[in-house]
Amino acid sequence: DRVRALVLDAALDPSLDGLSFIEGQARGFDTELEAFLDDCAADMACAFYSGGDPRAAYDAIAAAIETSPMPAQGSNRFVGPGEFAYAVSAPLYRPSSWKKLAEALAKAAKGDGSGLLSLSDGYTERKSDGSYGGTLEVYYGVLSVDTPFPKEVNLYDDLTKKLEMEAPRLGAYFPFTSYPSGQWPVSSWRTPGPVTAAGAAPILVVGSTSDP
Repeated sequence: DRVRALVLDAALDPSLDGLSFIEGQARGFDTELEAFLDDCAADMACAFYSGGDPRAAYDAIAAAIETSPMPAQGSNRFVGPGEFAYAVSAPLYRPSSWKKLAEALAKAAKGDGSGLLSLSDGYTERKSDGSYGGTLEVYYGVLSVDTPFPKEVNLYDDLTKKLEMEAPRLGAYFPFTSYPSGQWPVSSWRTPGPVTAAGAAPILVVGSTSDP
């Protein structure tokens, strides 16, 4: 009764359970990747233009890294599937970062994973001494007590197989990123379901269709 109006930005559907949440996020990132590839295919100035077929070039890079980690020039490190997924995902949060992704993929097309590794390190907060920042730990701590995830590994396998068919370029990497939440030692405090606020002043909930 002390609030005239309230705006909630970037809200999630409170009725989602953990697997529904991660599936939605996986589909969101895969959709944004397709938008990036469309944009690059239509722009000859895009560093990853790849003769107008960046999808084929992207698929070739992903397949190569799944087969064997890609060396990062200037270091003794490599890009494996995990680093690749983080590297591609991170710039998809905002189109202003697509140029960095295009440049990193263009290097990778020539066998140099250094650009991808830089993007992955930025996302995971990896420092030059090999230590990491704590943002991902905070994310897991919050997500794991906010949202109930199943413990059964076969459910994550099933969702991965589903997304390999329906969101194949990036979505299939996501289900097992939430497996740690299923093993979290503290139970979720919340049961998924609608949220009501009887008698509250007007509340505006804002979201978008292309925010992964």
